[in-house]
Amino acid sequence: MERVRDTEFDKSIYSYDYRDITALREITNTHKLTLLLIHHTRKLSDNDPLNTLPGSMGLVGSADGVFVLEKDSRTGHDAKLTIANRDTEGFCFRLRFNPEHCKWGFVGNYNEAVAEQPDEKDEWLCLLVDDFLADAWSGTATELCAALKAIDPDADVTNLTITKQLKNVAATLKDDYSIVVIFERKRDERTISLTRKSENNAGDSVTA
Repeated sequence: MERVRDTEFDKSIYSYDYRDITALREITNTHKLTLLLIHHTRKLSDNDPLNTLPGSMGLVGSADGVFVLEKDSRTGHDAKLTIANRDTEGFCFRLRFNPEHCKWGFVGNYNEAVAEQPDEKDEWLCLLVDDFLADAWSGTATELCAALKAIDPDADVTNLTITKQLKNVAATLKDDYSIVVIFERKRDERTISLTRKSENNAGDSVTA
């Protein structure tokens, strides 16, 4: 969107946003076509997805409709799509990205209660570990946190919490991702081992 905007700034950011979107709407009305503008969101979360759009409410007020796609995690494949239209009913859907075909698929209507269940809230960690792990890895909690943050700088992991977090999702990692987590306590340090197992060679999570 920024590549086609007028660089001349008006008295207010609202007027600036409203003017540019209205000019683009005149093109669509004249030629009877649909124009989809791609805009980024702010990193800060908000209960209202429309508030995550940078700029003023002039962007929302001048457009016929707004679609906001929010991924559950940076490296995950699940997301929420909020649709707010000027003249029709709004919608909120759950989507899942298919990396093989490079497209989003409809999963169902978004349900706040289901989305806040503990196992759903921890799924981001399973997806992050799945993206990180090739075949096997072993190291300390500090080393694992550094490796995970290299993939997702916003990952909510620290060396103080990662062990507890992994224990909470160990069963899910084993059942759904074929990843076995082993916690070992050695003389000088505690280590975490992650191993990706084949379907006929899956082990159990162990604390040694």
